[in-house]
Amino acid sequence: MKLIGDAGGTSTDWRLLDGDDIRQFKTVGFNVNSSSLDGFSTELQEHFQGIKFDEIHLYIAGLPKDDPKHPVRSAIHQTLQVTNVYLYNDMLGAGQALYLKDAGWVGILGTGSGLAYYDGTEITKRIPGLGYILGDEGSGADIGARLLKDFLRDQMPEDIKQRFSKRFEIDERSVLKSIYEERQGGKYFGNFSKFAFQNRDTSYCYQLLVDAFSLYFDTYFKNEELTEPVNFSGSVAFYYSDILRRVASDKGVFVGKILESPIAGLTLYHQ
Repeated sequence: MKLIGDAGGTSTDWRLLDGDDIRQFKTVGFNVNSSSLDGFSTELQEHFQGIKFDEIHLYIAGLPKDDPKHPVRSAIHQTLQVTNVYLYNDMLGAGQALYLKDAGWVGILGTGSGLAYYDGTEITKRIPGLGYILGDEGSGADIGARLLKDFLRDQMPEDIKQRFSKRFEIDERSVLKSIYEERQGGKYFGNFSKFAFQNRDTSYCYQLLVDAFSLYFDTYFKNEELTEPVNFSGSVAFYYSDILRRVASDKGVFVGKILESPIAGLTLYHQ
């Protein structure tokens, strides 16, 4: 019996493979740089304790490489009593889901962002997102942060500001507390990005999205000369695909396949 997991900043998608039977689960998100390992272990215990797995394959946001002594591996082993635990960076998971055994560029646009080249077996070039403080351009965290800054600095159009304040009961103090005292990070910012999606027909939100995606391409493709399409994985790429494709075209980049989540492709890859 296999357990396949894809952990992003907001949620973790799971597929349990037992012969021809496939079951799916969703738990809290996890990023090795910003999430609580204790909370993640508790979720594992609640959903999977007592199930005998032969192996677990987990793709994690922020994992630089598969470290045999990584604390996440130890936590899974101790919580679920599984010997064969394999950890991978989420970019490899996106590459496997998008291309299987073929090669190509992999764009990540979810709560965080990134870019990598997958050669059909492994990631041979990786441009990391660096998290919501240093980077993650074009991501849900970036879009949410742009909205929050404009709102708190009173730089939103009045009608958008009224909609935003009605939707979110926040002020400067509560926002700063959530970010710096409670350290909610990219997931917190990402919660506000849905507002941009729901109001993308307004000139303000549309331009905010164009600016965010433009920065993504300007940042990640700064030193790359593309001669082939870029496939994307992530909820932001999926739900804003029309704007993303338009901005990419203006930058001379052709966007191919877009997956909301790589878990279905990873299930196929590991069967």
